[in-house]
Amino acid sequence: MLSAATQQLQDDQDAKWRSRTILVRNVSDDIEETVLMYLENQRKGGGDIETSKTDSRSRMLMVTYHDKEGMNM
Repeated sequence: MLSAATQQLQDDQDAKWRSRTILVRNVSDDIEETVLMYLENQRKGGGDIETSKTDSRSRMLMVTYHDKEGMNM
C-alpha cells in the first residue's frame, strides 16, 4: 500500500502525462508518418513528441508531447 504522499505524487505525474497526450483516430499505417510530421510541425502549432504508439487493429495513434506547448494545434 502506498503512503498518501506517494499516491499524490503518482497522481500528479499521471495528470501531467495525460495533459500532454492526444489520441488520433482512424490513422492507417500508410499515413502514420505524415500525421506525426504534422503534429511535430511548430508552424502548425505542434511540438516535440516524446513518444508515439500505434494500434493498427483499432487504427489509433497515441502521441505524448514533451510539454504542453506542443499541443496548440
